[in-house]
Amino acid sequence: MMSTGNKLQTQWSNEYGRYLVAACDIPEKTVVLLENVILHAPADDVKNKTDATKLCLVCCCPSDRRCTTCGWCICSPDCEKMQCHSNECNLFTKNKVKFPPPHKWPILNKTILVLRCLLMKLYGRGEWLDFLSKLEHHSRVRGTKSTCNRSDKMIMDNIQYFYGCAECPFSEIEIRTVCGIINVNAFFAESNEDSSHWRAKCMFKKASLFAHSCSPNCYWNIELKQDGSISGKYQPDIQIEVATAKPIKKGEMLTIFYSTRYALYGTLKRIVLMEEIAHFQCKCYRCRDSTEMETFMSALKCFDCERDYLLPQYPTEAQSDWKCLDCGSTQNVCKIVSRVCEIEDQAEQIQVLGLSFNDELALLSTIARKASGNILHKNHYVLQEIATRTIQLLIENGILNVDKSSENTIANLELFVNQCTFLLNIARTLLSAMTGYIGTLQSYLQAAEEVRTIVLEKKLTK
Repeated sequence: MMSTGNKLQTQWSNEYGRYLVAACDIPEKTVVLLENVILHAPADDVKNKTDATKLCLVCCCPSDRRCTTCGWCICSPDCEKMQCHSNECNLFTKNKVKFPPPHKWPILNKTILVLRCLLMKLYGRGEWLDFLSKLEHHSRVRGTKSTCNRSDKMIMDNIQYFYGCAECPFSEIEIRTVCGIINVNAFFAESNEDSSHWRAKCMFKKASLFAHSCSPNCYWNIELKQDGSISGKYQPDIQIEVATAKPIKKGEMLTIFYSTRYALYGTLKRIVLMEEIAHFQCKCYRCRDSTEMETFMSALKCFDCERDYLLPQYPTEAQSDWKCLDCGSTQNVCKIVSRVCEIEDQAEQIQVLGLSFNDELALLSTIARKASGNILHKNHYVLQEIATRTIQLLIENGILNVDKSSENTIANLELFVNQCTFLLNIARTLLSAMTGYIGTLQSYLQAAEEVRTIVLEKKLTK
């Protein structure tokens, strides 16, 4: 992969605030940014209550070990020596703070990141003024949302707990502002390696300036470097790399996914979630295009003529009516949501029934067959979700393991290849920046072809 020097320029507008553009033409697969983390903390897992207190405050890896000074989760003597833990450790020790605080899941670790930001303001005034104070926090919008107010209140309670009977040096407005800064600007990163499964929220100075797009021209990856000595370091070597997913012209805005988990949803679901979680309305090219770049991954068959598909008249407006491309009839968005949720719920319910492999596979295939082209467009994101679950089931059942081949292997391999190809074709159109996702699908297809060759050779030699 090519690397470039300073090819980024910072600009400002009323719509985007500060953002980055290309200072020159930049080829595809060019690294445009390598940056070390400014602040970090373990990331809370909103789906798992059990491990909230078991992530090291320094390297963010699972651990049952406690800091010998303050009693919080620190996985090793080396991590205990890291300077990023010293300010909070001194605070906890001075005020005799017992672990854990009043509120744990799902905001325990976010509280630590908030505290570290506040302590930066208290002890590192220059860094605060140069970096954090300039970041967007959407306090006005967040203040109207009960979920944000409830989360902020729990974090404020925890912060006050850290100061015990002493007066907390931070006002409610300061704490809420920092909560918003983290909510809007922090990057989530994790490693799925069993040997060192770490999960972190990270703050970066330059990377926070990239604008969001649902079909971006850049992609990012965060790594925890675990090589070399960590003695005397302020914090672990956590680094973000941003690279171009396609050629970018001089003056073009550089964009990334803020959260890849929304990328595979249709526009309506995507914009509702982004406004709810990230507090902004995305109006990127993909969101403005009712066909989603000719993929039609949100389209439903017209309820009236049943010849063509319904698409939103104003895709970036959640309450927009949907209109048939053929007969012109319109439908209220509530009917659209109801029809999609009905199929989505069916697929989700099947997954929690504890069915056998064959039964779940058969039921999912039936739902997809009935919906594809008849109720939903064949590329609809719900059908992509079913395809993803089908691939997962087949892998869990050993489809890529030659030793587990059976009389159904060839048929299942064809299903596996078809589902991977289906997802890959859509990803190449919409999601060129999801290089990991695309690479995984390509590796699945290559592995499936190798298994198919071996299975057929075994049949011929019988």
